[in-house]
Amino acid sequence: NLHLTWSDFENTGSDEVYYMMLDNCGEVLIDATLLTFDDHKYSNWSTIAVDYLDKVHIVFQDNRGIDDEVYYIQLDPALDDQNGDPADAEAISTVEVTALTPNDGIQSGYPAISSGAFGQQLHITWEESSGPDVHYLVLDNNGDPLVDNTALTSSGTVGSTTDWTIPYLDVNDDAKAHVVWSDYRNGNNEIYFHTYNGPAPDPGLVEGETGTGCGCSEIAGAASVGGSGGGNGNGGGIISGCFISTVNQQASSKSFIIGVLIICAVTLACRFMPSIFAYRRLQTRLK
Repeated sequence: NLHLTWSDFENTGSDEVYYMMLDNCGEVLIDATLLTFDDHKYSNWSTIAVDYLDKVHIVFQDNRGIDDEVYYIQLDPALDDQNGDPADAEAISTVEVTALTPNDGIQSGYPAISSGAFGQQLHITWEESSGPDVHYLVLDNNGDPLVDNTALTSSGTVGSTTDWTIPYLDVNDDAKAHVVWSDYRNGNNEIYFHTYNGPAPDPGLVEGETGTGCGCSEIAGAASVGGSGGGNGNGGGIISGCFISTVNQQASSKSFIIGVLIICAVTLACRFMPSIFAYRRLQTRLK
């Protein structure tokens, strides 16, 4: 299925965070569902990841406190009847809105999230205005911390010197995170890259016969909905499509090849079928 999040102020007094779920054909299973309160406090820059249990994890920035801070919410779409109507946000929330950064007056924003380690971990990055620095933390599937709030760009290895870093990340199945951001340290905005290693994944989930722990990883920033702007669907959001693959990679490769051949055959048939029909009609007219 396809999971979407974005911010919008069309029906609220300020930007608020929404969630929607589609099937693979684009049919709406859960319509636009409001996740944050209409409190005239801006909630935006929401990003999304899906783990191997099909739980949905969303992070966003919100200025309900002294300044913008990073918040987290976890959803279980299976708790909804998925009849195409909006869900009851409270009913499908398995972890309620939780602050990941302290309400200390230091702005924390532009969060990104990625599901890694075969979908067992949630890696989150964001920008801190003090410094400024890029920070990260790692959560398990229950929203509990595996790695606490850690400054990535103040370790002496890399450094950020602009308040417009906006980090993005992706995490592979070995729990190694790859982070990119924009940096003004040399007088121009340039793209920088850094990596860090998260906790080792649980091998019991990786080696299961059903393969339910494999291949479920969101590619952060692969399909962004809008920018960092305001309402009417213009808030920064990320579409996350998550699939479950089998452990048998050879069988998966064969299935992939067969699937490609079928798609090619259908494409060729669709392309040349009208020409065949036109040729037959022409023959009929000539007769």
